[in-house]
Amino acid sequence: MFQVSLIDLVAAYLIGSLMFLGLAWFVGAALRRRRDRRGREYLVFCSYCGMIYEDRGKADLTRCPRCAHLQERARPSSL
Repeated sequence: MFQVSLIDLVAAYLIGSLMFLGLAWFVGAALRRRRDRRGREYLVFCSYCGMIYEDRGKADLTRCPRCAHLQERARPSSL
């Protein structure tokens, strides 16, 4: 059996806790980016009146609810 000092136990506990918190932060940030990217997937910007609206349809052309102008669906850009 080997001997471990109290300082070694505290250091191991702190290092393990920090590693767990870092991993939890990393996973949370990745899931948040994924959720934000999926949320922007259905947003369409009208170049005519400037309105941003949500359209969950799969058509390439969408009609703006404010000005009825046809818009092409574009890939979402990062904010």
